[in-house]
Parts: sequence; C-alpha cells; structure tokens
Amino acid sequence: MRIDFHSNVADRLSYCCRLIRKAYQADNHITVFHPDSRQLRILDEALWTISEQEFIPHASADSAQAKYSAVLLTAAEPTPVQTDKTSILLNLSQYTPQQFAQFARMIEIVSRNEDDIRAGRQRYRQYQQSGHELHHFQANA
Repeated sequence: MRIDFHSNVADRLSYCCRLIRKAYQADNHITVFHPDSRQLRILDEALWTISEQEFIPHASADSAQAKYSAVLLTAAEPTPVQTDKTSILLNLSQYTPQQFAQFARMIEIVSRNEDDIRAGRQRYRQYQQSGHELHHFQANA
C-alpha cells in the first residue's frame, strides 16, 4: 500500500483542502478521517468556500448523500466505499486507523506542532516496519 506523508505543514486546513481538491479533480474517492467532529465541521465549511469560483462537493460519511459523494468526512473509524475509483484515506488523526490497509492509498498530514510531529514519526516507523510503500513530501515553509 502506498502511504504519502506531507510534513512541515503550516496551515493544515488550507493544505488539506488543496490535497482534497487535487484528489477529487483526479477522479478519486476520498475519505477524510478526523476523530474530532468539530474539526470536521471546520473542514466542511472550508470545502464549500475553497475559492470564490469553486467548491468541493462532499458529505458526511453517515449522511444520506454519502452514496453520491466522492469526498466523505468521518469522525468514526473509516472504511472504504465500494467504488471503481481509487479509494484514498486522508488521515488527519494522530493515530493509525484500524482498517487503513483496506484503502488503495493513504495520505498523512503532519503539521509543525511538536505533538503532531512525534505522532507522525511513530506512524511512519510503524508503516515502514510493516513494509508499506512510503513517500515523503516536505511542505514549503
């Protein structure tokens, strides 16, 4: 499984929106996981107002609209949706989701916060020891 780490991220919300937009425009199915529903509501609003000319259609994973959306937001343990598109998990938590390996690909976002860096390094080592294909991207300062 391919896992992409994006580290040194200064503005996590903006960075996430750009990654989601890029994956959505590439016709992927994206599940965004954050265990804090308050943080997901902030992301939800940001996706509707990413720029004056666009928004990224999305839904809560437990809503009736979920079956029509290529971008799902969830605070519950994520599970992949049956789709013919590449299924990507965007992990915004500080731990490894239990069923992450059921996705085709996972993206990890690591901010400049010391706790986030420490948790990111621990997850990186865990994935490395499990033999996953790891890629690292350094966000511009």
